[in-house]
Amino acid sequence: AVVSTQSTGEHAAAICETCFSLNTLQLQKLLVLYSPSSEFEERVPQSVIKYILNYRPIEGGAKLMMDPNKIQTVNFTYQPFDVDFTLISPPSGLRLNFLEKY
Repeated sequence: AVVSTQSTGEHAAAICETCFSLNTLQLQKLLVLYSPSSEFEERVPQSVIKYILNYRPIEGGAKLMMDPNKIQTVNFTYQPFDVDFTLISPPSGLRLNFLEKY
């Protein structure tokens, strides 16, 4: 939906409603950097991009990327398991004959 726009405000409004999780700057950058996949497609017209900027003004403090000063913690659970590696042997197709079991 984003890249198949015409130069009408109706299509631009549809883009804004479809891409609601992107802020205005992100949406503008996406449309400006879009490269058509074939020679028969057109680039997104400037009129559509201008309409989007008028339709959804740039929010105060909007950024293109994540805020690098905001730290988010991520927890990975570690569950050790008992594996007897002496019972594991690599497939012969890997040609790892130089490995020795201890």
